[in-house]
Amino acid sequence: MKRLFKYTLLGTLWLLTLILLPLSTHSADVGYIAFSSYRGENRDIYIIDTDGQNLQNLTNTPNIGELDPTFSPDGRYMAYAAYHNRNSDIYVLDLETQARRRLTHNLSEDTSPAWSPDGKWIAFISNRRTSYEIYKINAKGGNPQLLTPLRDRDSFAPAWSPDNQWIAFFSVGDQVGNHNPRIYVVSSDKKQMHQLASALRSGPTWSPIGDKIAFPASSGAWTSHIYIMRADGADVHQLTHGVNWHGEPAWSPNGRWIAYTSGEPVKGAAKRDLYLIDAIGGAPRQLTTHPSGGRDPAWVPELFFSVSPSTEKMTTLWGKIKQE
Repeated sequence: MKRLFKYTLLGTLWLLTLILLPLSTHSADVGYIAFSSYRGENRDIYIIDTDGQNLQNLTNTPNIGELDPTFSPDGRYMAYAAYHNRNSDIYVLDLETQARRRLTHNLSEDTSPAWSPDGKWIAFISNRRTSYEIYKINAKGGNPQLLTPLRDRDSFAPAWSPDNQWIAFFSVGDQVGNHNPRIYVVSSDKKQMHQLASALRSGPTWSPIGDKIAFPASSGAWTSHIYIMRADGADVHQLTHGVNWHGEPAWSPNGRWIAYTSGEPVKGAAKRDLYLIDAIGGAPRQLTTHPSGGRDPAWVPELFFSVSPSTEKMTTLWGKIKQE
């Protein structure tokens, strides 16, 4: 009887190990992704976990459209673009006090903020000189500094390297009407700039250690895929496959995952959803299924949960509710 009990206990423990080990391994890898979506009267910024659950609205501001989230390294602040009265500026939200601060004041379109890894600067795009160009501004406020000397081209989607030394961006157009979409990097002191690769408008993103860059590139009419290359532009390889439009890659802080948006290969503002794929390849995981889809993915720093005053409330909700 004792021997039978011993074997039964060992067998039970073995089964529990098989069940709980994958769960604990996965739980340690769960992160959260911010994105924008038009789910109410206007576009707001939400966060969702990497299982596609636990949706939470971070902005929820009537009559103002908010998009392009980016977080300070300490997780306390979120910068974003806000549209109001046909104009957009960069704002900063204190996630602890919920106070909002307007960072740029211009009649032009200021969008696509990107917070530097050292927390001191926010890069963004603006058409204050007609063409869209890359600027940076002190995160506490001040006068923006122009970084890109490409006045005959439109530049988009700034992304900081982990060492704060470079900003990658997408640029298109020239004085003779050619599009020539390309990925560039410019030094944060604007003294150097290099062209790396051909690409589409929605990218690029750096790996956490700065050795690689993910970006979207065309693979046919209204179709694009996510590619990965070395930071010097070499060793380009394709990450996503299929016939859909794939864009807006965002590399996870631990380097394992890339979040991106995907939709049907049609012209115009088609619905796109958030997906997650292993950075070394494999089957993607769909995170959103809402009719309004999702755009502008950005990974949420772990420290965000230590400063948010609603963390306890959100944790309770996330344990009980699944929202699409």
